[in-house]
Amino acid sequence: MDKKEKDIILGAIVIFVITIFTLSFGITGHSVKYGVTKLEIEPTMVSNNDELEIIIQPGKYGVPNTLSFYKLGDNGYEYIGQSSELCNDIKCTNPTSYFFVIPENYEFGDYYAQIFDYYSGEYIRTRFLVS
Repeated sequence: MDKKEKDIILGAIVIFVITIFTLSFGITGHSVKYGVTKLEIEPTMVSNNDELEIIIQPGKYGVPNTLSFYKLGDNGYEYIGQSSELCNDIKCTNPTSYFFVIPENYEFGDYYAQIFDYYSGEYIRTRFLVS
């Protein structure tokens, strides 16, 4: 292998390492997170008796089999209840959708659903508004 070929290979390795480094640390404005749970709510604005779809995409190590719900009150967010089971196990590892009908007694306000992500060790939250 001559010097020119070695320089080309070394250059390719350097570019590869820089690319991985910048994506992993969010330097480019994008960040790559592997294994973290995603939680989405559709629609994000609902009324009483409307159906809410909560889409759970468990991360690398899964999530518990229930969601918790909170409402913004005078003392911050207050626990108001939890979902029925999301899967047939203690820990869910497959994507699932949970359909939830907004009860009549939910007042106007800011709410969120929350689930624990075993991979990151953090709670994943997503908000919705009852109008």
